[in-house]
Amino acid sequence: ISGYSGGGNALIGIYESDDHEPWGAYGYSMSHKHLPEMAKYTGLNKQPIFQPAVATFAQGMVVSVPLHYSLLKEGVTGEEVHDVLSKYYDGSTFVKVMPLGESGAKEAGLLERGAFLRPDSLANTN
Repeated sequence: ISGYSGGGNALIGIYESDDHEPWGAYGYSMSHKHLPEMAKYTGLNKQPIFQPAVATFAQGMVVSVPLHYSLLKEGVTGEEVHDVLSKYYDGSTFVKVMPLGESGAKEAGLLERGAFLRPDSLANTN
């Protein structure tokens, strides 16, 4: 889910008017314009799972990256995937791997009211 400013002038116009949805998913046809570049730069042989959404805040983004089970070795755990990603993106300017699980997010103070990760609170954090 991302803020509306990344959607260009048309989307900015919608979200800065009085008549707009508070949140909306799109791209249900799985033909989003960024899918080819996502596959190219990740080295995937199949398109990634991508369900974009936009909400009523100007900036901020939370990205979830579902993994195809077929791409993982049998027996690989979520903790192992998290560890690899954390090490790979350590020090990255644009990607921050969140703590593992709900308890990790709570301990890091990332959840509003102890339950909700708000993308708008992450604006200007990179």
